[in-house]
Amino acid sequence: MSILLGLIYCIFCSFVWRLRGGAWATLLNIHMGTTVTRLVSAALISLPLALWTGNLILIPLITGGLWLGLVMAGYGPYMGMGDHAITPAPTWINFFPRLFGFEPYSIKWDFAGMWFCGLLLSMFVVAGYVWLDHHWWSLLWIPLSGFGFAGIYLLASKVPDHLWPVWPGFTAKEHEVFGELGYGLLVGAMLLSLTNSL
Repeated sequence: MSILLGLIYCIFCSFVWRLRGGAWATLLNIHMGTTVTRLVSAALISLPLALWTGNLILIPLITGGLWLGLVMAGYGPYMGMGDHAITPAPTWINFFPRLFGFEPYSIKWDFAGMWFCGLLLSMFVVAGYVWLDHHWWSLLWIPLSGFGFAGIYLLASKVPDHLWPVWPGFTAKEHEVFGELGYGLLVGAMLLSLTNSL
């Protein structure tokens, strides 16, 4: 895939990842429920790569992998990056930041939680690619996805909310929205890299 097409694909993934984060309803007035929204969004992300390569196994691999990751990685309690209007509900993922003795709902706590969620979001897809191509280096994408996920949200949280642009129904003056857009770009880059190794 050319650099230009790759860039367009990453932007497309960013857009779709934001749709998955709530913009199906707020921008397009489409209400599918969480499970269907995750499946539809993951399928949309998979289609360009499957059609470009002619490898239709990528549709269930990417769709199923992203869906499983999203089901397991309930990252809502960590998105605030130390700034929580209300105390987030407990989640099983809390064991991970607790391992390091971080203060609950501090920046360190949230960063660790988001890192673990990023790992979960990518591991099923990456494992599927490794099963297909036996390129074990691809496993590096799992921790990189974790650091990318946490880092993108942390960087976004450092920008004052009033500086974020607003596209009515699609974005809002909240760092979480732009964290979604940023992670969508990373998802696109990861999938391009993995697909180019096939």
